[in-house]
Amino acid sequence: MIHDYRKLNQKTINPSYPMPVMEDVIDDVMRDGPAYFTVLDVKTAFLTIRMKPDDVHKTASVTPDGKYEYLRMAFGLCKAPQTMQRLVRRTFDGLPRTSTYMDDVGQGATTVREALDLLNEALRRVVINGLKMDLRKCQLIQDKVSFLGYVIFAEGRTLDDSRVAAVEKFEPHRNAKKLYSFLQFANHYRKFIPEFAKLTHKLRHLLAKDVLFGWTDAHQAVNAVKHYRAEIKRVPHAAGKINRKIVNVEQHRRYKEPLLEVTEPSPPNDTCA
Repeated sequence: MIHDYRKLNQKTINPSYPMPVMEDVIDDVMRDGPAYFTVLDVKTAFLTIRMKPDDVHKTASVTPDGKYEYLRMAFGLCKAPQTMQRLVRRTFDGLPRTSTYMDDVGQGATTVREALDLLNEALRRVVINGLKMDLRKCQLIQDKVSFLGYVIFAEGRTLDDSRVAAVEKFEPHRNAKKLYSFLQFANHYRKFIPEFAKLTHKLRHLLAKDVLFGWTDAHQAVNAVKHYRAEIKRVPHAAGKINRKIVNVEQHRRYKEPLLEVTEPSPPNDTCA
């Protein structure tokens, strides 16, 4: 069933719970050069969490067979991602070499013994917190795993085969909505694409409100992005060390808090925007 919760979401107080950055989650798992990896997947994700009894009626949908209400957290509710992340993070909080992104849990270990110990502790916490894992999606103590769109291993990471294949299905020349989807998809891997901002400048220009959508030589940029994404799969990129530091700035109408400056290595022999 498809539900439209936009009006409900407009009246919902959205929690200010921070969502992690996927790149940070992967870097945490790959820190200190692990040789073995484990990936756990929480079964049914949002449906794991029960709705508060007082809020069940708010999820109601009218069908030809009557009115139905969700007893568990439905997809489309604005608080769902943060609520899921908070539950999973609390479940595995403090567990070494373990990082989470919503219903995905990744672990890295230098030895099989360490990997077993981490897995045993993770499963113990799963039972205590009433969660269930999807065994079909779990990858236990392997030297190479698929995690958050990448294939990660001791030497670094490459794109997941499914992601490389998916880019060919995009048809960004059809309309602005499809072009926007393509750019969002490609942006996830911009760190691997030399001069990404310059390469996609004409494409982003087509999304401006005062620009009439028309496909000219912009398709060349799409082909270039596809080319680089295919090349990424062939050459593994090592997980570089990311340096972070707080930069204090003067009072500014846009920046009222200290900034977080992040620097990381660029792909070999290339400069990334």
